Amino acid sequence: MTDATDHRSTPSNAVGARSRDASVARELQVARLRAMTATEKVAIMHSLHRQAWALKRAGPRAQHADWTDRQVEARVRELFLQQEP
Repeated sequence: MTDATDHRSTPSNAVGARSRDASVARELQVARLRAMTATEKVAIMHSLHRQAWALKRAGPRAQHADWTDRQVEARVRELFLQQEP
């Protein structure tokens, strides 16, 4: 039985725990990035770039199954160019 004064399960405490978890995760991520060589960082950047294009390509391909690869790629370039930073 839970005591009425037990606040461990309240949403505010859950948010605080998630915030602490996110803070620890961020510290670990920063430490890992600092430990990486430039070559490793470039490889990750390249992989993320390819993944972004693959994800963005999926939309026009699904909406326009009759389009050629060239048309899909042209649309993907348009989509990336119109994005606000």
